[in-house]
Amino acid sequence: MGPFAYSPNHLWKVINQRDFGLLKSIGGLIAIIEGLRTDCTNGLNANEESKPLAPKFRDEFPNVSGYENILDEYPDSEINFMDNIPFSDRIRAFGKNVLPEDKTKSFLDFIYENVTIKIQWIKGIAIIIAILIVVLVGSLSDWHQEKQFRRLNAKKEDRKVKIIRDVGDIVQLELADGILISGYNIHCDQI
Repeated sequence: MGPFAYSPNHLWKVINQRDFGLLKSIGGLIAIIEGLRTDCTNGLNANEESKPLAPKFRDEFPNVSGYENILDEYPDSEINFMDNIPFSDRIRAFGKNVLPEDKTKSFLDFIYENVTIKIQWIKGIAIIIAILIVVLVGSLSDWHQEKQFRRLNAKKEDRKVKIIRDVGDIVQLELADGILISGYNIHCDQI
């Protein structure tokens, strides 16, 4: 027969569901303190004796669901090899109250971490270099186009038109785009 009114699974159920109704249905904080045989002011009693509380809990709170088989979690056939150890009932029911040791990393774990960090750095630098190349190529292309545009504009402004006078105005056009409005005796070497 178990010495505590709650097993670790039942306590986890109360905590995990975060249901105040469930907490209230099992008697609230006071019932948990009594069920775990502790004191909210003084903590654990160094001289605690083994005494079963599970039947008392079952009698006081018969309508609480999920706690019907609480006694099954404390089998009577358990070997009592810890009976002379302080808090042996607690150790049997809840395990030792110690923090687990941190898992030590192997040499390969450190190598993996360092390679991963270096790869991330390389990826970051590669992205920056790619952006710089795109910016430089785009800027160079724009600069080259601007130079060509200025040269073409300068050529457009630098037109020499040959005009023959004294026989009417004869205009000799070279490199012209346009529409002829009127004229006669026109010769063209391109169509």
